[in-house]
Amino acid sequence: MLTTFFLSSCGGSEVSSNIESLDANYFKTGYSGLEISVEDNFPPDEMYDNSNLNIVVKLENKGAYDLSSGLVQVLGFDSAYVILYDQEGIEFPSEGYFLSGKSLENADGETERASFSGYVNPIKEGAEKQVMKYYLKASYDYTNELVEDVCVDLSSYDVYDSGCELDERKKLNGQGGPLAITEIETYTNPSENEIKFYLTVQNKGQGTADKVTLIQAKLGNDELDCEFREGEGIIFDFDKDTGQSTELECSKRVSGTSSYETTLYVEYFYSYDLLEQERITIKE
Repeated sequence: MLTTFFLSSCGGSEVSSNIESLDANYFKTGYSGLEISVEDNFPPDEMYDNSNLNIVVKLENKGAYDLSSGLVQVLGFDSAYVILYDQEGIEFPSEGYFLSGKSLENADGETERASFSGYVNPIKEGAEKQVMKYYLKASYDYTNELVEDVCVDLSSYDVYDSGCELDERKKLNGQGGPLAITEIETYTNPSENEIKFYLTVQNKGQGTADKVTLIQAKLGNDELDCEFREGEGIIFDFDKDTGQSTELECSKRVSGTSSYETTLYVEYFYSYDLLEQERITIKE
């Protein structure tokens, strides 16, 4: 019989008294997302054969975005020695809820736990103990938002007009998720009144990225025309390769020759997989 339970907890006990003065985008930096681990002593490092097994997986949202859809699995046990009752995995978070990311209200992000039940059969005959490896796998959907001030300058001459200065290449430190925009390159074509942005989208986390879909891209209040250079329009499929990157190309025709500063906003949705190895020692 499968026994499944979820427990949620909210952190934030270490939030400073002046955190309310921070901007809502304060936590949208770095590359953290979902983190998975086994709960202390569930299971213990060592246990006896011919006994019940209970594995509690801790799911911590350390990124900056709410998580609404995920699946956690326990894989890799030799079925001759360990019977795991739930082979299909457990969906999370609990139905109708979000697993909240870091925010002004909760600086630690939310944590949820999923419990897997099983049974440990007798180990190899004549062996005093047996070390078994297994894996925790979590697949989840996540969002990323870039909010960055940029300079729009279509001047074909290097003349300072008291507006702003174009930054042709800007390095970034993430937006609070593992699949992040790490660099923005800006090009202008004054003869066509056009500005282009090349955004590097890179997997900076410990897992593997799957499909990414652009939701929205704007320069100020105006929509940008965007596509992944190696994808299919606004969709790109990553290979299962940590560290892989792609490039999103966005462009727009703008009017006027005076430089001005405005906001570049880019939002996309993606799927992500985590795999963590664990081990347990079974004694006779």
